[in-house]
Amino acid sequence: MPVNNLNYQTVVETFKSFCIFVLLAFQISANAVEEKLSPAQLQEDFTQLYQDLKSSHINLFINVDEKDYDKYFETISKELTVPLSPLQARIKFQKFVAFGKVAHAYINFPEADYRSFRDAGGRTFPVYVNINGDTWTVSKDYSENALPEGTQITHINGQSVQQLLQTLIKYISSDTPEIAASILESRLHQYLWLLEQEQGTLQRAYTMTALRENKLVDLNINLINSKTLTSKIDGDKNDTAPKDDALRSFSLLKERVGYLKPGPFYNAENPTDLWDNSQFVTFIDEAFEFFLDEEVSHLIIDVRQNPGGTNSFSDPLIAWFAKASFKFASKFLIRSSEHAQASNEKRLAQSDDSQNEISNQLAQGYKSNRHGSVFEFHIQPTSPREGKRYNGRVFVLIDRSSYSNAVSLAAIVKDYGFGSIIGEASVDFATTYASMETFSLTNSNIEVGFPKAHIIRPSGDNKAGPVFPDFSLKIDDINEIAAFVLSDRAFQDGSN
Repeated sequence: MPVNNLNYQTVVETFKSFCIFVLLAFQISANAVEEKLSPAQLQEDFTQLYQDLKSSHINLFINVDEKDYDKYFETISKELTVPLSPLQARIKFQKFVAFGKVAHAYINFPEADYRSFRDAGGRTFPVYVNINGDTWTVSKDYSENALPEGTQITHINGQSVQQLLQTLIKYISSDTPEIAASILESRLHQYLWLLEQEQGTLQRAYTMTALRENKLVDLNINLINSKTLTSKIDGDKNDTAPKDDALRSFSLLKERVGYLKPGPFYNAENPTDLWDNSQFVTFIDEAFEFFLDEEVSHLIIDVRQNPGGTNSFSDPLIAWFAKASFKFASKFLIRSSEHAQASNEKRLAQSDDSQNEISNQLAQGYKSNRHGSVFEFHIQPTSPREGKRYNGRVFVLIDRSSYSNAVSLAAIVKDYGFGSIIGEASVDFATTYASMETFSLTNSNIEVGFPKAHIIRPSGDNKAGPVFPDFSLKIDDINEIAAFVLSDRAFQDGSN
């Protein structure tokens, strides 16, 4: 009886899964029929995409020759002969933007489509990876195989991981393969789903080849739904040491070591007003008042896995311990364009006079410089904070997932000698093409981001490159990191 009962349950679950599969396929198909863009609309949007990138991007052809970009434009243009859904168009257009290999030129990942897919019971790949060059290893395996961390992966669905990386990189705007790899480490499941969407497939399982006990073995990886994955992740958290999951936090560690996780350098708490820094500044002030009250002598500022943001958030933080006036860049070169000017005018219309200083300066710059020309925007230095200040030692903790303004903060601290950088080298650049603006495509209304500026780090080094730590650390435990900053080795650096 138990055996028969088990078989019955298996049949029921299989039937349920099949129904969900059919429903999802039907939904995807139905949506595609309802929302498809005609070839003429696609061609119009695609032509606009390339023209507007060429007229607005600070340096579209810095990493890819214009002739190669033209050739790729012709290749994709010839493919736009059948109607496509907005999602399909977004994927194809993003691959074109990503071809330029500039991280701050991109079309956002279709998060809403992905959420809808998951909410409807859609299943995704449950293995997270670490990517080090050509080597992929398991970070977390939430499949039934439960492979231990560090297990090497050589193939997925019969394709070598090196080949798969080259396939998935085409969807990701990144200056280097290392930047793309760092993104895939936490979002492999999303980009495998994106690949399925472009190919018109909906897989139930993947095969994965792994090295176990010095032997290559083929494993079946069943995809799992959002509820199951969330449950497994929550269970994993409960089984490990407590971690700080707060968006922003500060605390006292041991022996007067302070810990500050500033979180994103934008108003993540209120996405409708992303650049309002008032609550963030209040949080930073409270944190440093706490550090002063606790007589903290060593401060760790943790910007690992930080997406970045804007210096209007990070400058007030640095001002608490800066020894001199500072700027986030030695030079800030901006390309004047119709879309950059329009984005700035939109910000002016949506903000009050107290928030308009930078935007008004930009407006004058666009007015004084013809579209297509590049002008230098003179950055006003930020002074150290008046009154109470923090005078202890500062350590900025970075990793491969520190991006954008988080890397800029580390560069300021390093280049001005305000503190020491610990952790691992960033993959994102301190000297970079950034300060992103957007324009929208006429028919699909897809929003396209482009970098309007060439930002040169405070040291004046105009060569694109990462921030390297003063002390390379391969440890995650914050208490072990606190022990390091108190060690004799940390005192070898005289910059702080």
